[in-house]
Amino acid sequence: MKKALLLLFDDYADFQIGHLLFFLKKKGNYRVMTVSVEGKDIVSLGGLTVKPDLSLLDVNIEEFNIVIMPGGDTFDPLLSNESFIYFLKKVHSLNIPIASICGSAVLLGKAGILLNQKFTCNEQTFKQYKEYFSNTTYTGEDVELGQQMITAKGSSFTSFTVGDYLNLWSNEEEKRDAWAFCKGD
Repeated sequence: MKKALLLLFDDYADFQIGHLLFFLKKKGNYRVMTVSVEGKDIVSLGGLTVKPDLSLLDVNIEEFNIVIMPGGDTFDPLLSNESFIYFLKKVHSLNIPIASICGSAVLLGKAGILLNQKFTCNEQTFKQYKEYFSNTTYTGEDVELGQQMITAKGSSFTSFTVGDYLNLWSNEEEKRDAWAFCKGD
């Protein structure tokens, strides 16, 4: 069974990833596991309390096929957490796809994953954290595909959900079926 790892932190934007999680589980037959830095309960922007499956130290990243990073309101604690940034670098070095929506792109920038890459996020995030985006190309598009990653604006839930950009589907028929499912066809 394929596995997805969802990185959680306090005040993450639960509404940005619901469609994607449903899609991965229902159409992709993925097992979705959750992780927080210390494995402690996390409260989302919508008030959901989540008990993560794992702490960052307990993750064997090689078991996962994709890492998902939601947006949210609080990135500064993660930006200053060396273990978290090292974890992202390791994910990238293993060529595991990363799906980042909204402000979580700043974490990719801090980890150096966006170097010489096109990416997108909310314009406010780009302006606020510009120092983490040097030697990158901000496009402002709804969704941007990079090397083993997809980045999206916070309002682009459906486009973000289309995992075929990350080659999660093994053939063209699966890709067409996934796209039709996302659009409600």
